[in-house]
Amino acid sequence: IAIGETTTRLTTSISRSLNGANIGGAGSFTGAPRPFDWDQRSTPSRHAAAYELLKSRGHNVVGHSSKGSAELIAGDLEDPAAPRNIWDTALDELDGRIDVLVNNAGIYEAVADNAPDDEWRAAWQRTLTINLQASADLSKLAVSHFLDLGSPGRIVNVASRAGWRGDSPQHWHYAASKAAIIGMTKTIARAYAADGILAFAVAPGFTVSEMTEEYLEGR
Repeated sequence: IAIGETTTRLTTSISRSLNGANIGGAGSFTGAPRPFDWDQRSTPSRHAAAYELLKSRGHNVVGHSSKGSAELIAGDLEDPAAPRNIWDTALDELDGRIDVLVNNAGIYEAVADNAPDDEWRAAWQRTLTINLQASADLSKLAVSHFLDLGSPGRIVNVASRAGWRGDSPQHWHYAASKAAIIGMTKTIARAYAADGILAFAVAPGFTVSEMTEEYLEGR
């Protein structure tokens, strides 16, 4: 879903915004000439590939993972303080300017539809905190940053086909989190396109990764 522009222009628009920019991310990235957030919690190989691709094309990329590394900012997105800490660290590393935020963090953990109430609610809380609340917090910080600078910005939120068609009986919470991401992204797009802030939600199908391996084996 392209927010602020038509779907067919998604790749072109993002490419233009990334040219020479700073990118930062949590399960996402920050920085095509500004930063974007990157989170490798669930699919490290795919995230690492995107991270390296952006860097290889000359973008200033700051990434994030749960445990961090020599290159990645550490942050557990279950911690309510983590999104702001990640953002502030990325902003500092990118000399105070972020152009692009990519929210790509997420978990895909099953909970039985007949699970005990405590287990059921804990699974929902964890999934919504990581998949939705952290992305909302980072998007809020990004919008404020772009408005304060008075310059265009881009937000890319990775949703899922589950946000459109639902998911398995063990993944109500995952589908709900991704549907909410799509609705949130549309709202950002409608509200801030006139300020040059474009928001995009990408809803991919299955990609073979550590996160989907067990699910696909059972199909």
